[in-house]
Amino acid sequence: MSPGTTLMARLAAANSAHQPLIVEFGASWCKPCHDFAEYVLVDARVQAALRDIAFVQYDIETSSGADAAKRCNVTSVPAVSGVAPDGTPRPLKMGSEPTVEELVTFLQQAKMR
Repeated sequence: MSPGTTLMARLAAANSAHQPLIVEFGASWCKPCHDFAEYVLVDARVQAALRDIAFVQYDIETSSGADAAKRCNVTSVPAVSGVAPDGTPRPLKMGSEPTVEELVTFLQQAKMR
């Protein structure tokens, strides 16, 4: 899917694939967002936990990112949220990046739903 794909389209694709949807929100000017991408997302434990999960990143300064942030009640970045099959957001953390351990735990819990 293209970067401009809406959250609802990504949710529909995740539901069709029987995968949980996890969304990471950031912005180009957000240093903690860059740290999250550089140190947390690349960790082997996170990569393993992301298997069988629909994971998408949105820049909140794009129209699709701003819409997704609004739908997930995101008011600051970085933020990570799960989205239930019915579209209900299930936030992990907002305003600071999750640690590797926090993210792995969240991803494992998302797979059990």
